[in-house]
Amino acid sequence: MHNDAVMALIILPTLSFFFGWVVWTFVDGRRRWLTVRARTEFYNRMMDKFSSAREFIDFSQTEGGLRFLETFSTERVGPMDRILGSVQKGAILSIVGLGFLFLGWRYRFDEDVLTIIGTVLLALGVGFLVSAGISYRLSKEWGLISGVESGRRGELVSRP
Repeated sequence: MHNDAVMALIILPTLSFFFGWVVWTFVDGRRRWLTVRARTEFYNRMMDKFSSAREFIDFSQTEGGLRFLETFSTERVGPMDRILGSVQKGAILSIVGLGFLFLGWRYRFDEDVLTIIGTVLLALGVGFLVSAGISYRLSKEWGLISGVESGRRGELVSRP
């Protein structure tokens, strides 16, 4: 394989990942901004419904009022969300890495470029999976996640 082909094999995926990351960052930022704006409008309308501070205090002391006040944070990411994100990243990177390894073993390119890329991606994927396992175990020991043994799903899922 010529140097131009090797460069294309390295540069094209890198540029694709970069542009994908830029688009994802823009879309995610826009989604967050729209969510914050919608919540702000909702909270403003809710606050306008109270004619006095006493009404608001009475409302805030009810169970529904407490849940309403808990929703003021823009986003809560709990340990299970992060662990599941690591599992997803690890699974995807491992599968892509195995695909590159297969291609590297099946088609011999110049200096085994596909095998090297596959090995790096597989190592990253396995690293994410090991990290998720360690995080899960530590979170469970530290009491950051509860209800796993009793099957109470509600405590594992973070509320928006």
